[in-house]
Amino acid sequence: SKFNIDIAKILKAYSEKVEIILLNGNHDHNVSWHLAYLLEHVFKNNNDITINSNLVNTKVISYGKNLIALNHGDATKPKDLAAKLPVLAKDKWSSHDNYFIITGDKHTELAQDFNGIMAYRVPQLSSSKSSWDDKNNYTTSKPEMLTFVFQETYLSDIIREPIR
Repeated sequence: SKFNIDIAKILKAYSEKVEIILLNGNHDHNVSWHLAYLLEHVFKNNNDITINSNLVNTKVISYGKNLIALNHGDATKPKDLAAKLPVLAKDKWSSHDNYFIITGDKHTELAQDFNGIMAYRVPQLSSSKSSWDDKNNYTTSKPEMLTFVFQETYLSDIIREPIR
């Protein structure tokens, strides 16, 4: 909890507004919701830090000309998200030039282009291994933190930080 509170404060030092978005995973529904609830309480008097704790599986955000769908990736495949995105964001679709889907879950990195909608699956964040990783052939996957840097008009960079 302290780590997430500190990260929010650091981000606020570099930005006028910070939005923290709860994106439930398949292993941590309760824990992540409680963390979001805690952050809402901690920052309740700070209008420049908001917490999006809505319990929906896909969240669509807009930044400049970029429309970004966030989904954990455990239930809906990126191809299906790409097909649904114009409907999920029908009120925002035509005011954007770039379309992105960012998921995780499968512990391996993947980038796909679905007719102009770029889908990125981020790798695992943890270097720990379990029998589940072995069963699903993820024991050789390298953990990394990917940071997507969006400018007002495009995705400018993907920064990689290896996790040891």
